[in-house]
Amino acid sequence: MCIRGGGHFIGFSTHTSYQHYPKMVAFTVAKVAVESLIKGISNEFFGQGIIANTIALATLDTPAEREIKPNGDRENWLQLNEVCELVEKTILQSSNLINGNAIQVYKYSEKYFRESYFDRIKGNE
Repeated sequence: MCIRGGGHFIGFSTHTSYQHYPKMVAFTVAKVAVESLIKGISNEFFGQGIIANTIALATLDTPAEREIKPNGDRENWLQLNEVCELVEKTILQSSNLINGNAIQVYKYSEKYFRESYFDRIKGNE
């Protein structure tokens, strides 16, 4: 319980929670659990002024992702500074209208939205 009242929880999930890609079941289940936890926190502690949201990310441009996905559509991968700015804006928002949500974060990509997942990963297997 928060003694002073108010505060923010930000959980991180993934866009795969909505796509359910093959070979990612354990990862996806873990991220869906994060979303469920955050929704529970938002409902249970709303009366104490707690706001809780999940940020569901598409691919974040990191050295590990570049290694895993050498043929990835890097032009549209999320940059760490972009995610940090979103977290800051989410926390600083004074309204409780955005509470208990999974905020989908991705950049539009012709390759991503015009090709199937299996076409995109052909070169990665």
